[in-house]
Amino acid sequence: MPATSTPDTIVLVHGFWVTPRSWEQWVERYERKGFHVLAPAYPGFDVEVEALNADPTPIEHVTVPQIVGHLEAVIGELGSIRWLPIGVGVDLDDRNGRSWVTRTHRRR
Repeated sequence: MPATSTPDTIVLVHGFWVTPRSWEQWVERYERKGFHVLAPAYPGFDVEVEALNADPTPIEHVTVPQIVGHLEAVIGELGSIRWLPIGVGVDLDDRNGRSWVTRTHRRR
């Protein structure tokens, strides 16, 4: 898939009460189709869901600004790309989701 003609990166954003594991079958599916796929964990969510069930402290302490800032950093690490990545599954209210995309886009 040529990087100059279509987006080649998909960012899968998990919901607030789950981990990136919720995307594992989708990651495999899109990678088989030639996409670069990222499924970043929210700050503190980089453990298995069973660990979060046993100790929900990370869920209790993470804030929406921390999540949005982290997602912006993930996109920023992609460097200079021609196309914005395709974002799927943003589990923030519409205003926050739009602001994340807008701020990320303005950096390009």
